[in-house]
Amino acid sequence: TAGGGLYEFTDLIPDDYFIEVVPPASYLVTEQDQGGDDAVDSDIDPITGRSTVTTLTSGENDPTWDAGLYLPASIGNFVWNDVDADGVQDPGETGIGNVTVNLYDDAGNLVDTTTTAPDGSYLFDDLAPGDYAAEFIAPGGYTISPPNAGGDNVDSDADPNTGRTSLITLDSGQAVTNIDAGMNTTTASIGDFVWEDLNANGVQDAGESGLGNVGVNLYDNADNLVATTTTAADGSYNFAGLTPANGYSVEFLPPAGYLVSPQDQGADTADSDADPTTGRTDQFDLAAGENNPTIDAGLYRPVELGNFVWEDLNGDGVQNPGEPGMNGVVVNLYDDSGVVVASTTTAADGSYNFAALTPGNYEVEFITPDGFTISAPNQGGDDATDSNADTVTGRAGVVLVSGNDDPTMDTGMFRPATVGDYIWNDTNGDGVQDPDESGIEGVLVNLYDDSGNLVASTTTNPDGSYTFTDLPPGDYSITVVAPGYDPTFDADGLTTPNTTSFSLAYGETNMDIDFGYVPLPPAPPVDPPIVPPVEPPVQPPVVPTQPIAPVVPVTTIAPSEQVLAPDAFFMHQQFGDRIEDDIFFYPFDETPWLEPILPVSPIYTGHAEPGTTLSFILHDAMGNEIGHQSVMADTAGNWLASFPGSLMFDQPHHMVIEQTSSTYNASSDGFFNMRTYFSPNFTSMVFSSTRLDVEAVFAQLPSTVMESMHGSNLNTLNLEWNDFNGYEFFAPSTHPARNGH
Repeated sequence: TAGGGLYEFTDLIPDDYFIEVVPPASYLVTEQDQGGDDAVDSDIDPITGRSTVTTLTSGENDPTWDAGLYLPASIGNFVWNDVDADGVQDPGETGIGNVTVNLYDDAGNLVDTTTTAPDGSYLFDDLAPGDYAAEFIAPGGYTISPPNAGGDNVDSDADPNTGRTSLITLDSGQAVTNIDAGMNTTTASIGDFVWEDLNANGVQDAGESGLGNVGVNLYDNADNLVATTTTAADGSYNFAGLTPANGYSVEFLPPAGYLVSPQDQGADTADSDADPTTGRTDQFDLAAGENNPTIDAGLYRPVELGNFVWEDLNGDGVQNPGEPGMNGVVVNLYDDSGVVVASTTTAADGSYNFAALTPGNYEVEFITPDGFTISAPNQGGDDATDSNADTVTGRAGVVLVSGNDDPTMDTGMFRPATVGDYIWNDTNGDGVQDPDESGIEGVLVNLYDDSGNLVASTTTNPDGSYTFTDLPPGDYSITVVAPGYDPTFDADGLTTPNTTSFSLAYGETNMDIDFGYVPLPPAPPVDPPIVPPVEPPVQPPVVPTQPIAPVVPVTTIAPSEQVLAPDAFFMHQQFGDRIEDDIFFYPFDETPWLEPILPVSPIYTGHAEPGTTLSFILHDAMGNEIGHQSVMADTAGNWLASFPGSLMFDQPHHMVIEQTSSTYNASSDGFFNMRTYFSPNFTSMVFSSTRLDVEAVFAQLPSTVMESMHGSNLNTLNLEWNDFNGYEFFAPSTHPARNGH
């Protein structure tokens, strides 16, 4: 051949010919008749070096008989025991012999196969130029190390999953000696848990159990499916015997009706790692010998929430037959951050529904239409028929759990009733609101239901008016606490002074509950008590014992024979406690009367600040305690103390009263008043021959009681006989007493 590889045979006679090419040393003939174009292919057989026979005709010129020659190329080099599975040939890491290595062309055809020498080396030579891939078959117990982890002469080039390298291009005569593969006997594994996330918070909480039979797929960094499995009954799964490599990912396939929980919401050992949209985790790496048991997924079932807003015609907070649903009521749904996540309005039948909700904590808000108020919540004991919304905020909290719909979030609404109206200073005491009579400001007014429960309290305005609003229909009573006043008018009569009972219909306004009062007269000034000096006790002389005379029955005295005289038992005088006036009395030290005795027991009652504790200690003339009682004023300020076992004849005595203010109703402007009843202790002896009536009782000197009582007090006292229950006197005080006798 000339320069450039050209040759020519001329002056040939027509005949049959073939070409023979003798390659120079080290050259080989390339493949024959490749490519389909006779002008550019090689026509020589690589084995014989000859072409096929061709026939030349007279004058023919055929310049298409070519021959391609090449220098052989090669691929090698090394399979080693990658002890640390890092994909890099480290000092001390030795070759692995007898490992099968296959060579493929770019069409995937097997070109050649060999095995590594004892030192781990291998070689494919006499290769024609072209594209090739080497395949390494890992012996049993070995896996292929991560590829391309270091320099090209010391790293591993095989894919851990397929065992093949990428395509290698060989030029004529080229030797590629860096196609290596690291192998190790240390595998990796991953897991581990799929659970039903009851509150959909993406965290494995106590009481949340695993889900079985959930599909789980494992992918490599090229998105190739490496392995697939399903979870066990307890929700666990595991991929073992994995080649250490970078870029793995796990895909979870939720069963029908389930969704994937939020991703990465807590510690890696207890959170959900799957993307809620794709169901796949982020990519992660596996080192040799690594076990990663933290690849988990929470799944949940969406839930629904409803259901009913009704007109509560009797305002009892319970859905009763005949009570209709309310149309067009706005219902808002808030998440646990206070953000509105949905809003709707009730249908014509009062129903509403929020669907496809993520489990968690919510608040439902019901917007009350004009003219309505919300019924009391949680009445009746049945969550399916009660009202749930708070009467002030219109909201009700609810916890939704995966797969558990809540159709019990109901709310009753009603047109409220109103009651009031006026407490006035009835200066002339006629029970009629005269034009010149003004209201009393600051009077405490209590509203009670028909069971005696306190519903609300208020105080009168400067003009004496008061109002209770937003009330359900029903039976009520109003009680007025007006210390320092006597009632003159009560809407249902003075048989129950300070209290009026009434009924309110649905939506009714009753502004006719009025009360009239007249101020009590002020207490007169008092002088301090005179305390006699204490004399040393005198020992009585010893008197010889005398026989005891028989008891003579008491002879009754007719009223006409009764002579009024001072009575030491009921001779009292008011006194002060150094600072404020109060109403306590003590007896003068007088000689007892000698007329027939009427034994009595005291009963005390009155008003004080609600919650006040009153302690009564009763003493006889010698200072001995003969009775003790402690009582507390109720919420209306009423109290009563009695001494049924303490008989007090016509002898000097005194009583100590201690008042302790209520801790929840402490007031520097407290009040206190008291009625005292002296209840006769009737016996057959006293009235053995007398008809038991007022006239007969008066025959035993109660008239003296009345006269002396009246005569010993400058202040006018009400003293009267109360249906045989005893005598009563009433003396008020507008100041609280701390200690008194």
